Amino acid sequence: MPKTIYISVDFEGATGIVSPRQVTMGQSPEFERLRQRWQADVDALVQGALAGGADRVLLNESHGTMINLMADHLPAQVEFISGRIKPDLHMCGVDSGCEAAFLFTHSGAGIHHEGVLAHTFINEFYRVRINGQTVGELHMNAALAGYHGVPVALVVGDEQTCREGREALGDVLCVATKRGLDRYAAWMKSPNVTQRELWEAAAEATRNASRFAPFRFVSPVEMEIEFLAVTAATASSFIPGVKRTGPRSIAYRHEDYRTVYHMGWIFQLIAQGNYVQQDRL
Repeated sequence: MPKTIYISVDFEGATGIVSPRQVTMGQSPEFERLRQRWQADVDALVQGALAGGADRVLLNESHGTMINLMADHLPAQVEFISGRIKPDLHMCGVDSGCEAAFLFTHSGAGIHHEGVLAHTFINEFYRVRINGQTVGELHMNAALAGYHGVPVALVVGDEQTCREGREALGDVLCVATKRGLDRYAAWMKSPNVTQRELWEAAAEATRNASRFAPFRFVSPVEMEIEFLAVTAATASSFIPGVKRTGPRSIAYRHEDYRTVYHMGWIFQLIAQGNYVQQDRL
């Protein structure tokens, strides 16, 4: 059976990124330059995975419009998923046929002040909890990989992201591309350094994929979301099974984690609606 490495590729954790305009298509001339920097990080992960013994690499875009990947020079062993809306969102395509998953992501649990561009899925979510624990995208995406029996072997992002990865996943390989000084400032490494570290870590994670364990939440799973806007909580509470828990918060509980994950996407769409946007506090 081919050895498949799955990589969810977000943008904020890349080398050199500190500003929203650097990761938003069409917002600044800086975007194209930093997009190439991000692509170089992605390429290093791919080449490292192949050097470590992967027969196939599946990339899934998980940033913004999810049409940012520059795929012209990807090796023949690479397949990729672009665009939204898609099943499983950030983890589209992951399944039991994958040997391991790499998460190229950013911090978000509790919106730590040293997390560069820290958030959980969208800025309209102030805080997300699963079974009472404050979580970020890293936790929720790792749990969806675990739902399919796939372990996370490598986490890439700033130092806060790596801390969250180790706290949640234990003995996971991590590469810190930068050290956050505040949400919009960081102490950087040379791209030559981070790309070498990414290549080496990806190769090691692929060679040793079998030693990592899947991450899962205990069922039943309860997701609590605290929004920035009161109206987002009101609109979400109209969905059957959703409980209003406060002026800006709701809770949803289900036995199946994948269902909870998908409901989180529905809450995102509600929170980003035009009417809700006008009611942000």
